[in-house]
Amino acid sequence: LQGFEWLQTDGSELLSRFKLPNVLEAEARRFKLHPSLMDSTLQAVLAGFRVGGSLSEQECLEMPFQLDEMRIYQALPLVGFIYGQKISSNRQVSRYHVLICNEKGEVCIEMM
Repeated sequence: LQGFEWLQTDGSELLSRFKLPNVLEAEARRFKLHPSLMDSTLQAVLAGFRVGGSLSEQECLEMPFQLDEMRIYQALPLVGFIYGQKISSNRQVSRYHVLICNEKGEVCIEMM
């Protein structure tokens, strides 16, 4: 189930809108960060930087990823935005700063 509805990027930054699929709404209240929304966030970041041309084909195949830090400020809403910025890249790892926000633009989760 794809949770992001649209994505825009200039190659160095991306903005995407997410919506938890209707079939998962009933269980969403059990999570601060629903697994489907985490998956949508990772898909948006990888797709956005691939489409924007800042990832090589080799970088798109990189797995696993590493999350150095995650800050949870508030539970995620069912609909919101993902903002991502590529902050560095080398042969071993690409680093991103990602904000997951509610529809008002308030940061709910920050990942680095």
